[in-house]
Amino acid sequence: MQVGIVGLALSHPYIFAELVREEGHQVRAVWDEDRSKARELAEKTGALPVDDIASLLPGGEAAVDAVFVCTRSVDHARYALPFLEAGVPTFVDKALATTVEDVKALLEAGSKPGRVLMSTSAIRYAPAHVALREQVKAGRLGKTAWAEALVAHDIQHYLQGPSTWQDSIEQGGGSIINMGIHGVEPLVATWGGDVATVFCQASRTIYPTSQSEDTAVMLIRYRDGRLASVQVVCGSSTHGYQLRVQGDRGFLLASAPSGLLVGLNGALSGNGDGNVEYGYKETVRRFLEGAARGEAPIPLDETAAVMAILLAARRSAASGRVVTRQEIEI
Repeated sequence: MQVGIVGLALSHPYIFAELVREEGHQVRAVWDEDRSKARELAEKTGALPVDDIASLLPGGEAAVDAVFVCTRSVDHARYALPFLEAGVPTFVDKALATTVEDVKALLEAGSKPGRVLMSTSAIRYAPAHVALREQVKAGRLGKTAWAEALVAHDIQHYLQGPSTWQDSIEQGGGSIINMGIHGVEPLVATWGGDVATVFCQASRTIYPTSQSEDTAVMLIRYRDGRLASVQVVCGSSTHGYQLRVQGDRGFLLASAPSGLLVGLNGALSGNGDGNVEYGYKETVRRFLEGAARGEAPIPLDETAAVMAILLAARRSAASGRVVTRQEIEI
């Protein structure tokens, strides 16, 4: 399969390019606003650096079979829609978009027959989280009523230089969306997206110059009464992504990148390969397999639910009130 990379706005496309090749496919072309960055990655992967994304579309000089769009989040719709409309399987890096309008446009384009759209936090496919999800869905915890996710990261390198867009509410969704997705994605993958309300509080505790926030807590109420919290701590020198689910038979706690799964019958740990333990390898594999089959690897209603929760949290933090799912028209 010939694969394109559109945008080098963050570290993920470099990892994706490496994993595409590990899976036996070819990186055909690379585009970025910064032509020197595109040339550098193209040289490393044997790809063609292009000056216009039209080159990657069907009929173009560097036409591809599938594409990874890894621009600033605010630009995802701008760069992904031409590929979706041309029928090219498209992976959009997290988060799918920063506005309701762009999320709706991408989901509508991706849902048409024969089209493939995938957008996710790689943590969905972290092995520990996959194992937790399988056990919860198999009923090992009995009836579940409470879940809590923790996202621990450091946004210091987003406060200056080319990565400041990730701290911007307009360009990247701020920490609530840009980092919060690493907690919301595995939650929805485990419990589904039938959410009633979202309440969120945020602050700038560690980095007062942040454009958005360095700390946030979401309280999510499901329609059946289940409750979940997502804690986003972006002033942490150690990174980790956890999900704990409590049921009437016990609890399970999954943690990445340690690969740790705790609860029930003790603890298991991972193999130490970051690309595996963070879920990148399985994310890329799932997308490429879905592209080959012509099927989206993740139901788009789950992606819609993830984005609705994040956008509701963003709105709640700004307004100080509980936001209902119905208010987020996705």
